[in-house]
Amino acid sequence: GVSFGLNLSYLYGTLAESSVIDGNPFAQTSAGNGFTMDIGIMGPVKGNLYFGINFENVFGIMWWENYDFDQLPFGIRTGLGYIMGTTNIVADWHKMFYRFGDIEHDNLYSVGIEQYLGNVVVLRAGVQSYSVSKTDELKYTYGAGINVSIVSVSVAGETYKIKEEQVSQYSVSVKVCIWDDRRIKKTCKRI
Repeated sequence: GVSFGLNLSYLYGTLAESSVIDGNPFAQTSAGNGFTMDIGIMGPVKGNLYFGINFENVFGIMWWENYDFDQLPFGIRTGLGYIMGTTNIVADWHKMFYRFGDIEHDNLYSVGIEQYLGNVVVLRAGVQSYSVSKTDELKYTYGAGINVSIVSVSVAGETYKIKEEQVSQYSVSVKVCIWDDRRIKKTCKRI
């Protein structure tokens, strides 16, 4: 069937500014708090083909200590996914809308594959680009996950170029799912 989702997030961040005024260096940092709300819908199109759309930062605002507030950019992410047994193939398009006009890289195209090896291990690989015609701007993504009982651990990486320099970054996430027998509901928390 069709699934609907609502995500509310609390944000905390730090903003830094530096410059030289009349020959004197100036630097300032400011902490900020905010919130966002995302709304999504996903459902089957035909057979194992699924369609989804997510509206990001429907309401998204940051308040800064030493500055005014910032309205976060509104985003639309839409895509298709195809499930073949233990393999998922996905493609999506992500468009950001900024309050002060568009920027150069506001469209992101992604394709990826996810392969489950039994019920415990999952492998992931993908590619992203701001342009379907510029292969030198590709970002390669990869990762693996392990699901044991109520704990899921994922390791992910991405490799791309910044001014002809090869850059890689990695992340690790842990998700713990807890069953609440009184409400027969599963609650998952990321650490």
